[in-house]
Amino acid sequence: AGCAAAEDGAAGPDGTDVADAGDAEDAEDAGDTAPGPVLMEVGTADLDGLAFVALDGCPEVDIIHGIQGGYHIWASVRVRDVSPSKAEIRVRLRDATTGEVVAPGDVTLSLDLDEVPGDADPPWLERNGLPAYVSDPCPIDGRTLTLEGRVVDLYGVEREAEGCLVARMLPEWRFACGGP
Repeated sequence: AGCAAAEDGAAGPDGTDVADAGDAEDAEDAGDTAPGPVLMEVGTADLDGLAFVALDGCPEVDIIHGIQGGYHIWASVRVRDVSPSKAEIRVRLRDATTGEVVAPGDVTLSLDLDEVPGDADPPWLERNGLPAYVSDPCPIDGRTLTLEGRVVDLYGVEREAEGCLVARMLPEWRFACGGP
């Protein structure tokens, strides 16, 4: 079975724009080969869930035992060129080796995005301290995971990004996994 070329602006099966194969050549012909600004980043947050922490170099990230008894890894998103009001934000953890989604799966919230102070152009908008829930922390302790993020604004503008992390159970919660 063949694959037909999509038209500019056509939607793929997941609703995202699909560019045709000539777009890269068209950009080169126009002399526009420099990449534009990064439009989205995913990260984690500090232990309080308040500040964006980049996922540089696939860092160890704590599995948090929440006050309501469940477990999560803090996730954060940073985006550009979207409306900040009532954005649909989805985060998901996936095992980087097996590709399996970490249960319970997607966490989707409708929240406003906050402007990040600074001189970035275009400015960053972010939401920190999103709980990427973990049903059972024991199987992912020490595993490399992919944190996937997606933001869709009120007007349907969509951004996606992913980052790498190594899940780490805090020593004081290792009893849940039968450890010391």
